Amino acid sequence: MTTQTYLLVPGGGWRTLRSVALSFVVALATLWSQPTLGADPIALVRGPYIMMGHFTNQSTIVWGTDVASDSWVEYGLTTAYDLVVGADEEVTQHSVTLTNLLPGRTYYYRVISEGQVLAVAEFRSGKAPGAPLRVAWIADHRGGGGGPIAAVLESCKPDLILDAGDLMDWCNTEYLDWQFLNVFRGAMSQSPLYWSPGNHEGNGCGPCLEAFAALPEDHQSYSIEYGDLQAISINSPALPSPEWLRAKLAASDKPWKVVFTHYPMYSAYGGHGDWDGWRLRNEYLPILEEYKVAACVYGHNHYYWRGQPTNGVSHFVVGSGGAPMYGLGGLPPYTAGANDTAQVLAYADIDGDFMHVRSLDQNSVQVDEVVIDRSCRFQLDGLPDAAAFPVATGEGTTLYAAIAGRYLYVATTDSPALDSFVFLSRTNSETLRGLGTWAKSGGVMAYYAFMAGQGASLSNGWFGGEGTPFGHVRAARTASRIVKDGVLEGVIDLDAIFGGVPPVIYLASGWYGPDGEGSLVAQRPEGDGNSDIEAPEFVAVNTDVIRLPDLSPCRLTLASASGTTVIRLSGEPGAVYAIEVSEDLKAWRLLRSLAVGTDGKAECVEGETETQPARFYRTRRVWP
Repeated sequence: MTTQTYLLVPGGGWRTLRSVALSFVVALATLWSQPTLGADPIALVRGPYIMMGHFTNQSTIVWGTDVASDSWVEYGLTTAYDLVVGADEEVTQHSVTLTNLLPGRTYYYRVISEGQVLAVAEFRSGKAPGAPLRVAWIADHRGGGGGPIAAVLESCKPDLILDAGDLMDWCNTEYLDWQFLNVFRGAMSQSPLYWSPGNHEGNGCGPCLEAFAALPEDHQSYSIEYGDLQAISINSPALPSPEWLRAKLAASDKPWKVVFTHYPMYSAYGGHGDWDGWRLRNEYLPILEEYKVAACVYGHNHYYWRGQPTNGVSHFVVGSGGAPMYGLGGLPPYTAGANDTAQVLAYADIDGDFMHVRSLDQNSVQVDEVVIDRSCRFQLDGLPDAAAFPVATGEGTTLYAAIAGRYLYVATTDSPALDSFVFLSRTNSETLRGLGTWAKSGGVMAYYAFMAGQGASLSNGWFGGEGTPFGHVRAARTASRIVKDGVLEGVIDLDAIFGGVPPVIYLASGWYGPDGEGSLVAQRPEGDGNSDIEAPEFVAVNTDVIRLPDLSPCRLTLASASGTTVIRLSGEPGAVYAIEVSEDLKAWRLLRSLAVGTDGKAECVEGETETQPARFYRTRRVWP
């Protein structure tokens, strides 16, 4: 195929004869509503859609026609379409690459075959490192019912789309067009899509490999870099080696890393559960944890599910992209969010240290939200942080607190029958305040903010001085476990709310009846038994006492070998670390303690693991 590119100098200049002739024909076609005099109309049967390929300064536009014809694209930074590129070769699958694009700019384009304008659209070129970007996550569209979520995806205008597979019922061209490409045409005409195979495509699906031929490597397992993001597709039906994955992660210095693959490593129990992802969980997840991958995105189960972060990795199932819905079934205790009543997609806004993930249903209603913050050392998973200090205890309830950097961490015992609260102030006051929309009986010493969670649901968050939602999840966020067998915990940015870390803060926790006028049941520190939490019933906390030291980072990694688990630890030379294990992220038991050698490393081998349930590991420094 011979490709020709023509340039019109901005502000004037000459086009080549081919470009002038093409524009003249297009103008006549528009004026007379006849594509080309004497020519049969050409039908657009696929696309157009954008493939970045992956080069951040170029994009490939792909479309299909019902008859063989030439391939031309007019494009530019305005609808004057100052640039044109294409080829005279007559084909039905058209692919034209636009090069030397300016970063992060909106380009307008129209695709043309035999002088006929077949489609008009726009896209945004690749963004430079450091620029905010938006990445969308979708999966499982077989059956062709993804129209509602496709419209939501288009309205989100992501910079790129990661799709975790099962585009169609069976691997053939007709199903690919009918059930996916034509359904998601609007979104794909403006945002490049990256695909990871599902079991319904299988390994080496010819129509998909042709449609996504611009993807790197074998078009199935590959790594791309976009702005501050590294995204890796792992082909679930034919896994690459763990060494391949390690090499890809090690080769990139991007601060944000996301993996997308079809089989879930963790999931709700309904549908396929997470059984098909057992090998990914055992052999690949330890590598993802080692390289601090922020999120893993899956399909396979036709519902939405999010797990609490484990060892720093957040897990998302976004399999309700149009395929027939599955019920969630049972929910594991480390569930953070779930929905099986509507199609749902997720998108992440990446900006500096923050990844802000929002999940929307087919009506654009938000069903879940979470912020991943690289600068915060506290993992919000509904369990007390191992390094937090108990500042008030009694009768089986505890109030925890710790400070690391600019963040205050607080947590209190959660309950399925009561509503839990933690109050924060920087001054001691005789003034009492109500709890705003919570409408609980009694008053509380004037607070700056409070954290609250409903006992009967996952509803929780931070609230301001008037009892209204804080509304700034980057500065204040919370978590609890769906079964309420852990804690209500949260972090709040003291720099953002106080302008710095004050020398003393005042904390109190309380548990109220769940009704709108629910009364105070208990509090920490213990009070005088009335319905108020007054100034003497707060604990004054010296922030220096609960400030965590800036220790050398500790890294825990796992590897499987001959049915055993090899635990490798790197940390401060001479320090001793406790290795703890859990089957449910609730009950932790000490596995062993490891002393780090002078080289900063330690290692041990656990016994046979093939017949054991999924296990979680964590470490904490115990000496000095």
